[in-house]
Amino acid sequence: MNKAQVNLNKKIKLHFWLFLLSTMASVFVAGPSLINTEFVHWLATGFAWAVISTLPLLAFLPAIIRPSTSSLTWLSYLLLGYLVWAIIKVFTPAQAAVGIVMVTFNLTTFTYILLWVQTAKKIENAKAKPRTTTKTKR
Repeated sequence: MNKAQVNLNKKIKLHFWLFLLSTMASVFVAGPSLINTEFVHWLATGFAWAVISTLPLLAFLPAIIRPSTSSLTWLSYLLLGYLVWAIIKVFTPAQAAVGIVMVTFNLTTFTYILLWVQTAKKIENAKAKPRTTTKTKR
């Protein structure tokens, strides 16, 4: 891994965790009102739904820890599905702020993954390309 990929990997990790936290927060915002339920019940229900809604993302933790081109590509496909969910939240009146945060971190994570994969492909192509030597005639 070159220096550019290491820097992108750090950004991917940071924005992935921020996106994961914003997704969990959106579940709490969308859940039942805290006024009508007990705090412990509200917290347990919200946490259970937050884990269920982020389970597909949690399955990609190995891809975040040790990135590879194929695993990050599959994660980017999954992020597109979450992007649809986040855009729907943007247009839901009570959840607009959380939706904007989700869209922001989703798009930044997606962009950093694309840049990482592009850099990896360039390095892979450079290694695979045979070096041609030119012989000079004397």
